[in-house]
Amino acid sequence: MRLRFFVFLSAVFLGPFAHGFPAYYDITEHDQAQAEARQRSLPLAWLGGFPEDLNIGSPRPDSQADLEQMALATLRDNAVIIFFDGRNMAPVPPIVHAQFHIQDDGPLPNGASWVTPKVVFTNPEVTQILGRVSATDMHAERDAALISALQIIRNNPTALALPPAPSPTPVTDTASKAETPKGDMWLNGLSTGGAVADFFNEYGIPLAVAGACLVGFLVWLAWSRRQS
Repeated sequence: MRLRFFVFLSAVFLGPFAHGFPAYYDITEHDQAQAEARQRSLPLAWLGGFPEDLNIGSPRPDSQADLEQMALATLRDNAVIIFFDGRNMAPVPPIVHAQFHIQDDGPLPNGASWVTPKVVFTNPEVTQILGRVSATDMHAERDAALISALQIIRNNPTALALPPAPSPTPVTDTASKAETPKGDMWLNGLSTGGAVADFFNEYGIPLAVAGACLVGFLVWLAWSRRQS
């Protein structure tokens, strides 16, 4: 008897942690949810509903609470669930928020856009919408609608692909600038040497003759002084 009672308590209190992860994340814990989704290569399932419905022990079949609890059980091992209060959409990322306000439940009273529960699937980076299941879908097909959406995601090879790695860091301008002065100096020296060569090519012979005459004159002058 005691053993059965212990097993019952374990199922109730330890069941959500049997896999090392919570059964679902609160909207304030979306960072942790994203990290788990990346780790397990699973989509994020943004489930909008009423938190109090999760505490109903035996919900009426096909009721709002029944569908919410059914969605949690179906998605448990197939997606990372972020559960939020559907009456407060402010914390929901805009890309997800927009999907909840697509009217796929038919005309609703008081101008409402959607009814609970509703599930929107995204990639772990929350940059791509992967699917959407409305309350109407779940009323008609129950978990089959969720399973179909999950299968479509699994068959999409790019759905859960990680973002591309950053490209290698290009050579910094500092290195190229450090080499530029050396190149400029070499080119400047080359052009200067060419100018000198051109000068001697044009005036070399007259300069050589003038130099020889100057040297001869200096030698004659020194010799004449020695004779006197």
